[in-house]
Amino acid sequence: MKQAWADVENLLTEVRPHLLRAGVPQRQLTMPDATPDDIKVERFVEIFDWLHKLKTGPEFLALLKVWKLVAPDVWERYKLLDIKGLQEQILLEKAQIVLRKAWKQNRPFFFGRKFKTEEPNGDSPSTDTEPTTEATTEQDGNPEGAAVGDIRSKGKRTPPHHRRRGRPRVLRGEGEGISGDPQS
Repeated sequence: MKQAWADVENLLTEVRPHLLRAGVPQRQLTMPDATPDDIKVERFVEIFDWLHKLKTGPEFLALLKVWKLVAPDVWERYKLLDIKGLQEQILLEKAQIVLRKAWKQNRPFFFGRKFKTEEPNGDSPSTDTEPTTEATTEQDGNPEGAAVGDIRSKGKRTPPHHRRRGRPRVLRGEGEGISGDPQS
């Protein structure tokens, strides 16, 4: 298990600088907050295969080809002196866009993740943050005492990103709303 963890970590270390320059967030380029024993071997194999395909894929190789056109210190000087619009910079930006798309495509939910582990007594750890349905009437002002967005039939709260916002949706364009009436 530890060898598989080290293999994935080494491969990620090799591609990390190029992915960071391509605009992939740092949090997506870290190993998960877990121990190697928490993750199954099959999962390591899947992740290593995906990362290896990314590294040997045409997107990453195209980025490396453009990156090697100019010495790394020259790239740094371009950035330091705020030089923009050179042909090699345009090629690098295009290659970085393609690499970012490849990174997002079928990426395993592994990097930068916190794995839930079972404690020895079988309970889930205290870091588990599942929402509860308990709410008081004073807290939310709901006369029934239910939490806002509560789905009583399932016993779970609606996540905030699934709730309606309450303002009407407006299309941008000719100054018209959804109904087609001119807005004032």
